[in-house]
Amino acid sequence: MFWVMLLFVVIGLFVFVRQLWPLPYLKHVTYQHFLEQKNNLKAIKVIDIRDANEFRNESTNDTINISLGRLQYVWHKHLYPEENVFILSNGKFFKPRKASRILRKQGFKFLYVIQTDCH
Repeated sequence: MFWVMLLFVVIGLFVFVRQLWPLPYLKHVTYQHFLEQKNNLKAIKVIDIRDANEFRNESTNDTINISLGRLQYVWHKHLYPEENVFILSNGKFFKPRKASRILRKQGFKFLYVIQTDCH
């Protein structure tokens, strides 16, 4: 019984540390920096990973709403791996990181998180 409990604790710690581990391919940009980069980059997409209700209440121009739960299933309808993808979220720490992991597994190399507290 002790070994089973120890195994659960080790797995739990691994999952927790993995969520906090830095992602070297993910860049955080301020909203102002995003507006500057928007004109310089050719292939750019902005995805809003909030729920559809939040997106409807506070929609922004030129963004694609793909909620985090649907991202791994419908990303190929709107995104291409060679594009620069900016992730817009409701400011939570874990959701943009989860979205970037999903997209990275699909071959995306240019991933950015827009820090929403700046606009």
